Amino acid sequence: MAEDGIISYGNRLAMLAEEHPDRNAVIFVAQDGQETQLTRLELERYTNQLARLLKHHGLQTNQMLVIGLPNSVEHLALAFAGWKVGALVLPLRAAMPQWERDRVLEVGEPALVAADWDNVPYPSINREALASHFQYEDGPLPDCIPQPGRAIASGGSTGRPKIIVDPRPWGMRMGENYFGFGSGYRPGQVQLIAGPLYHNSPFGWMHSGVFDDHQIVMMERFDAGRAVDLIEKYRINFMFLSPTMMGRIARLEDVTQRDFSSIEAVYHTSAP
Repeated sequence: MAEDGIISYGNRLAMLAEEHPDRNAVIFVAQDGQETQLTRLELERYTNQLARLLKHHGLQTNQMLVIGLPNSVEHLALAFAGWKVGALVLPLRAAMPQWERDRVLEVGEPALVAADWDNVPYPSINREALASHFQYEDGPLPDCIPQPGRAIASGGSTGRPKIIVDPRPWGMRMGENYFGFGSGYRPGQVQLIAGPLYHNSPFGWMHSGVFDDHQIVMMERFDAGRAVDLIEKYRINFMFLSPTMMGRIARLEDVTQRDFSSIEAVYHTSAP
């Protein structure tokens, strides 16, 4: 822990794995409904192996790691692995057209790109290569707090690619969260991630939630009916939803018969 009380995201993951190793950290729900679960200890070991794999492929402290994958366990784990290396993590849309993608990459000049993209003009690693993580040690790495640690891409009002970098040390103090949102958000909740992780809010809330001992239920892609099924099944307490998502849920034929009683808060942006 730093002198000012800031705990790195990587160290917090190790703390949680030690406190309750068998508790689920993430439940990933694929489009076909198949679910994959990782415990706190499994996620800690996985991220340590990925961090060593990323270092083997040249990623170093203060360099940029681009994650160009769809919502997945790999996406979550890669971000933590990048932070354990001390890198700046930038998520990008997996289906981004090449002409747009290359313009963003030109601005960021990443040291490593994790994506299933062809013809990337920077060092890259695909999902097949990521699957070799088991060859690396899964023990802890030296603790570090990246600064900066997080960035988001934007076209802004001009349409020209921009990368918005958060300059703060990439860690938190206990009792805080990334967005500074208080009412209804608390440690130990079950959080639904329904939006794509290349967007600011889903990406930020997910990792803040992991830090705060949330059980993350992550959808590969939003579907209104499945989202409500997951709210009921896992007794979701907190989630980010865009107004479009809320509208689709509200239009479900059986919405008035569904059980939303577990929800303590919904965070939304973008529109009334």
